Amino acid sequence: MEAFDTTWVLSLNEAANANGGLKALAQFFSHRMLLWPLGILLPLFAYIFKSPKIWHVFWSMVLATILTDPLCHQVLKPLFARARPCQVMDAIVALENCGTGFSLPSNHAANGMSLAIAALLVWRPKVQEGLPVLLFGMCVGLSRVFVGVHYPSDVLAGWTVGLVMGAVAAWVVRWNVRPATSD
Repeated sequence: MEAFDTTWVLSLNEAANANGGLKALAQFFSHRMLLWPLGILLPLFAYIFKSPKIWHVFWSMVLATILTDPLCHQVLKPLFARARPCQVMDAIVALENCGTGFSLPSNHAANGMSLAIAALLVWRPKVQEGLPVLLFGMCVGLSRVFVGVHYPSDVLAGWTVGLVMGAVAAWVVRWNVRPATSD
């Protein structure tokens, strides 16, 4: 696995550094404030359109974040204590601050995936509507390899945690939402 991780992080980081468009895209998806507008827009839309479903999606995403972020940051990262590629590989050119924390699992990947899964399982869109949401969550995680701060296996681990925590959050919200009864 180490050879796989090293090869891919070097290749993808080099590709991002060599291509301005790819670099900008990786930095966009990797930006720490990327997902915050959802926290403002979803409640605003739910209020304007008086949509219980949007509220349910919003609360499932809040719960997914509450479950995912501390688990990765406070439990799993210290447990695995893996250094970031930009901390240990001279050939990596970090496209953002390398950070001093641990690498495994990627919080960005876990949070992006948990938000996408929670939203999709509560929203239940058609495939063509839901695919962009899933791809967006995946791009958030994948960008972390391009910018040189995570190995591919960190991202895969993050996606796995996000998948589970997003599903748990969606289940909790859906279990607590009772369908309207007709009188």
